[in-house]
Amino acid sequence: MQAKRNGEQGYLLIEAVVVLCIVSTIIVAIAAMFTQSLRAITAAERVTAAAAMAQEQVELLKSSDDHFWATTIFPYQNGPTAITGTSFYRTIKAEISPLDINQHVIKLTVIIEHPGSEQVMLVTYLLREIPQLPTKEGL
Repeated sequence: MQAKRNGEQGYLLIEAVVVLCIVSTIIVAIAAMFTQSLRAITAAERVTAAAAMAQEQVELLKSSDDHFWATTIFPYQNGPTAITGTSFYRTIKAEISPLDINQHVIKLTVIIEHPGSEQVMLVTYLLREIPQLPTKEGL
């Protein structure tokens, strides 16, 4: 064995502590990135599910018969109501488009919310005959 020179005692211990600190810092950073990635994936799943639910509701409303629209009182709002089997809430709004002179265009808004997340809002316009409202021409 070699004899240790003066001043070299304890360097191995200091080097080990420094390496341990560097490795620990890297592991903590990787764990934080992993946690953040899981949060982003969960948020993306919620937004995707909310968008699909909003689209499904819009399609149901677009396919509603004329009787539904003829008996609807405008402006119409339903919700927020819980969506069965999920933790999401749905709000439906329908109003006569202010740009429509003859009052045949319905602005339809579907909002899907999840507590603690952003809401998804889908807006579309429907062209329907609305007999309960007088037209500008009839006034």
